[in-house]
Amino acid sequence: RAVEKELNENNGSPNLGAMTNSIGISSFPENGASSSDIINAARAALSQAEAEGGNKICSSASKN
Repeated sequence: RAVEKELNENNGSPNLGAMTNSIGISSFPENGASSSDIINAARAALSQAEAEGGNKICSSASKN
């Protein structure tokens, strides 16, 4: 009954608790000339966002 009540109160969706987002941003050509350079820069920025506690957006530093 408790589960049914919770689903009804949440329009049929289970309560998943708090959600956070960590985002890493890179750009062409500032972070490299190849797609792998751009992806690696975005991954590094994402790792930085997560290391700083998450729930934030970080951009990668320019290679130029």
